[in-house]
Amino acid sequence: MPEDAPARRSFVVRRGLGRGESVTGWALVSPAVVLIGVFGLLPVLMSLQLSFQKSDLLTPETPWVGLENYRKLADDPVFVEAIKHTVIYTALFVPGTMLVGLFVAAALNRSVRFIPLYRTAAYITMAVSTISQGIIFLWLTDRDYGLVNAALNAVGAPSQPFLASPAQALYVIVAMTVWGWTGFSVLVYLATMQGVPAELHEAAAIDGASAAARFRTITVPLRSGESIPRRLADDQRLAAVRRGVRHDARRTAARHHRHRVLPVGPRVRAIRRRVRRSDGLRTVRRHPGDHRRAVPSRP
Repeated sequence: MPEDAPARRSFVVRRGLGRGESVTGWALVSPAVVLIGVFGLLPVLMSLQLSFQKSDLLTPETPWVGLENYRKLADDPVFVEAIKHTVIYTALFVPGTMLVGLFVAAALNRSVRFIPLYRTAAYITMAVSTISQGIIFLWLTDRDYGLVNAALNAVGAPSQPFLASPAQALYVIVAMTVWGWTGFSVLVYLATMQGVPAELHEAAAIDGASAAARFRTITVPLRSGESIPRRLADDQRLAAVRRGVRHDARRTAARHHRHRVLPVGPRVRAIRRRVRRSDGLRTVRRHPGDHRRAVPSRP
């Protein structure tokens, strides 16, 4: 019982600190919550109420009709077409924004000349309003004077109607929104890539891994930095405090990374042997079953 008291006391202190941080966080985000609630949630609730009424949006009379509007949707071909367009738009927009943002962030995650200018240019799409984006793409896709059709004509392809065609307008809108939201995804992915240890990339490059292999095996799995092992360690520590036992967070993090650490290749081992020789150490083996160990070299 005496051993459980300190653990329980520390758990109470942690809970108190957590509540204080939660209050501070809600106080900081409350202006944004109010704006989202007034201009985002309230219109949704008003639209939900309007769906149970009969209204032409012009006259003030809105009699209550219950589920009559929803019954009419089953026989409305426009509703089915709208659902199909929404599914296509979502299936193209969400993965498109993530993939484009990931590759652009990978291209910007390096130290080259004018890199701050390139990063600003990648994020500036978020500063362009939706109306401005529409005007830009109207100019780009114009059949007679658009730059896209001019490029197509330069390579011998015919001009396309784009926004004037029902079959192509949806895909142009998807391209416009992907371009507009790429800056946000670049910002998020670039921030996570900055937390990947550079030593892993250096070790893989020394061992002969290509840039594509390093991106696939290091950057993508570890782009969340150390947040995953820390979160696991915190959860394990909290569970241990509740049980009244000690917990080693470093052991939890090591267990998490055990299967994710890159294997040491022959080039890295050769570099280690050269370092040992320069420090006056030599690697010996007593018999075939022994492991290698470094011992001081004889004078």
